[in-house]
Amino acid sequence: MNPEPGAAMRGTERWLVSAAGLLRLVQMMPWLAVVATGHWHSYRSPGLVAVLYVGYACWAVLLFGTGRRRLGFSTQWAAADVAINACCLVIVGSLCAPGYATSFQNWTLGPAMGAAILAVIWRGWGAGIVAAGILSAAYVSGTQSDMTAVKAATGTVIGNVVSLAAFTVAAGLVAIRLRSTARQTDLATAASLRAQEAEAAAEAARARLEERVRQYGLLHDNVLTTLTLLGAGAGGISPDMRERCQMDTTFLRALVSAVNDASPDGLNAALGRVTYDQGLLGLQIHHSHDSVAQDLPAAVVEAIVQAVKEALNNVVKHARTREAWVVAEGQQNGVVVSVADHGCGFDPAAVKPGLGITRSLRDRMALVGGEVEIDSRVGEGTYVEIRWARLSPLARSTTTACCWKC
Repeated sequence: MNPEPGAAMRGTERWLVSAAGLLRLVQMMPWLAVVATGHWHSYRSPGLVAVLYVGYACWAVLLFGTGRRRLGFSTQWAAADVAINACCLVIVGSLCAPGYATSFQNWTLGPAMGAAILAVIWRGWGAGIVAAGILSAAYVSGTQSDMTAVKAATGTVIGNVVSLAAFTVAAGLVAIRLRSTARQTDLATAASLRAQEAEAAAEAARARLEERVRQYGLLHDNVLTTLTLLGAGAGGISPDMRERCQMDTTFLRALVSAVNDASPDGLNAALGRVTYDQGLLGLQIHHSHDSVAQDLPAAVVEAIVQAVKEALNNVVKHARTREAWVVAEGQQNGVVVSVADHGCGFDPAAVKPGLGITRSLRDRMALVGGEVEIDSRVGEGTYVEIRWARLSPLARSTTTACCWKC
């Protein structure tokens, strides 16, 4: 089973929440020893200290239950945690009898360290520094009685404040390292999934191509052979039917040839469909191609096809011939398609630019970076050449030269 994208990061966040919750539980445990030994004389108000402890335990359950569901803590939850711990530091510290505010009887120091760690892990270094500063100030404020009554208490308070800051920094560094590792794992997983998807798509494409090759092989071995025989006059069919069979043969041969070039949906097949459609207008078209690139942009294929269609329309309308040739030839950086006939021809200089030549042909190819050149003489037919070429191997659709010679 493949891992989902982002699974490593989600797992890391879930682990961090669980670890922080376990740490908070451990930090609260020492005070239970005070309860077990019955040292209530160390407090000015034992009942209030116990109530605060129970209330704090309920808060911790709510805090980490929410964090577990959300895989982290928002700024509001982290700020509330710091505020509650700061209040507990001041209140419980002031309720301790002199000499006890820096001992285990003051259960607030450990959870306060946990609050600073939570802030730095989920809200960043700035929030961690602010949280550590607020909690340190609250701790110092709550232990004023000890520092006044006991000489050694000041050193203990300073050591605890340093420990709070050190644990905060260490937790932040650990969180950064864990998240960096998780992020790298997720990136590697995503790259692997993309590679698998690409491989699956390529395999599906190969399967589709193999099926088309098989189907076109059947066309070639059966239908195409039959049509060729009928078009040649076998079976005593009428001239009109023979002509139709010849057109169908040309179209099917173009499709079969296209699939052999591994491009059943490319320029070759598209030109085959155009020559078949135009052949229905009574024009016999000879279509051939050689080494046409398989990765021509769709816009370029469409422009060339429409230009060829317009050129064949002109043959039908003006050339006074029933025969034309369409040849597509691949170039090193593009393609050349020519349309030729041996009709009556015309004088290009005597023809005003109009819809057929300027807009449908030259303008259409210019939109995709191509050019059209037309060469024709009265009584000698017309030759049109369409050229499109890439400017660079990385260009998806670039300016090219298409020329029509007739």
